[in-house]
Amino acid sequence: MILPALCSVTFRGLSPVQIVALAAEAGLRGIEWGGDLHVPPGNIEMAEAVRASTLNAGLAVAGYGSYYRVGDNIEASGAAGAPFEDVLTSAQALGAPFIRVWAGRQSSAQASGAYFGNVAVDLTRIAELAAEAQIAIVCEFHRNTVADTLKSSMDLLAWAGHPNLYLHWQPQTGSPVETGINELRAFAPVLSHIHVFQWQLLPKQTWGVSRHPLAEGAADWRTYLHEANAISRDQQRDIFAMLEFLPEESKDCLMTEAATLLGWVGE
Repeated sequence: MILPALCSVTFRGLSPVQIVALAAEAGLRGIEWGGDLHVPPGNIEMAEAVRASTLNAGLAVAGYGSYYRVGDNIEASGAAGAPFEDVLTSAQALGAPFIRVWAGRQSSAQASGAYFGNVAVDLTRIAELAAEAQIAIVCEFHRNTVADTLKSSMDLLAWAGHPNLYLHWQPQTGSPVETGINELRAFAPVLSHIHVFQWQLLPKQTWGVSRHPLAEGAADWRTYLHEANAISRDQQRDIFAMLEFLPEESKDCLMTEAATLLGWVGE
C-alpha cells in the first residue's frame, strides 16, 4: 500500500522533536530523515535519539536522505563531503531501511563516459557496503545528476550492476503526466519510494519554479499514486509517498497538504 510520509528537509528550521510531533499530528506514517541538519553523518548519538523519538511517536523511519555525491563527493567549497562510511554508520544507528544518494554533480547530458563510469563504480562500492548492513542504496531522480532522465537512470543502475540499487521517483516539473507514468512503470522493478510536491515552471525561465498546493495537481497526483499503488500490490510491499517542498513551511500548511495526500491514498 501507499504510506503517506514526510521528508524532514521540508522543515530545516525545526528540530527533530518538533518534526516528529508535526508528522504525528498530521496523521503521517513515517519520516525520511535528512543528513544535512537533522541527522548529520557520523553523529551516532543524534541518529539514535532521532530513531527513538520517531518510533516512540508511532512513526516509521522511512529512510535516510543523505547528501553523499556518488563518484564526486566534493562540496561546492572544495572540501570533501562526509565519507560514505560515516553516512552508513548513521543510517544504521537511525534504523533506516535505505540511504538516498545523489548520482554525481553533472547532468547526464554534460557527463563524459569516464565521469558516468566513475559514478557507476562508486555506486557499486557503496551498494556492497550497504548490503552488508542490510540497507538499500537509492539514487535520487534529480536534475544536475547523471540520474536525471529515465534512460540515464536505468543505464546507471545497469552499469553499476548491483542488486542493492534502487531509484526514488518524483515528477519532472513541466512534464506531462504521461511522462511520469512511463517513468514509474520503467522504474517499477527498482522503485523505492516517491517524493510528493506540486511545482510549476515560471514563465521564460529554465529552472525557476513556484510551489503550489497539492490540490492544484489533483488529477496528475491521483494518476501517479494509482500507478504506484499498482506497483505496491504487484510487488507486495509498501511504498512511501513523502511530502516535500510545501507551498510554505508552516504547521497549517503541512496539515492541509497531509490531509490532501491522506485523502488520495485512502481512495
